Amino acid sequence: YDDYGPYFDGMLHHEAGTFHVYCNEHRCGSRQEGRARFTLAHELAHFLIPEHNAALRSGVAPHHPSFCNKANAKLYVEVEADFFASRVLMPEVRFQEVSHRCGSGLGAMRRTANELGTSLQSTARRFVDSPTHPCAFVVWRDGKEPWFGVSAALRKYGFIFVKRRSSLAEGSATAVAL
Repeated sequence: YDDYGPYFDGMLHHEAGTFHVYCNEHRCGSRQEGRARFTLAHELAHFLIPEHNAALRSGVAPHHPSFCNKANAKLYVEVEADFFASRVLMPEVRFQEVSHRCGSGLGAMRRTANELGTSLQSTARRFVDSPTHPCAFVVWRDGKEPWFGVSAALRKYGFIFVKRRSSLAEGSATAVAL
């Protein structure tokens, strides 16, 4: 854990038979914060998943920076590491127990994140992955394409995707919130 500026959130580095995990407090906060915990679990996934480990050891996949705020859907190893991290921090039985007790909506996601010690973003993604929570999320970042997730439970009701627009409808709840 150290301040590495804006260059990465986390990174697993292999050199001469030794692995080192770097977690950037500048971007992820202190080691107790949900985002830092997710970053550490994500990098741990790269170490523990045999194919990731072997690729790093052999140099086929050199070390690379990870960023929590980028959707890496095109990079399967990043999706796999995110999945691993979310299940380590929010295992199915515990997640279901806490999330159902916390209710529904954004408030439930916040309460669940607080109780499990996870970031709101990783908790929202976990809600979307859950077969029992009909929900969706959209992430907007200044100057970047929004990305979203729609749960299988919500798709059962016919909500399949989020319509992308170049601008938000004036007066919409999202426009007001932003």
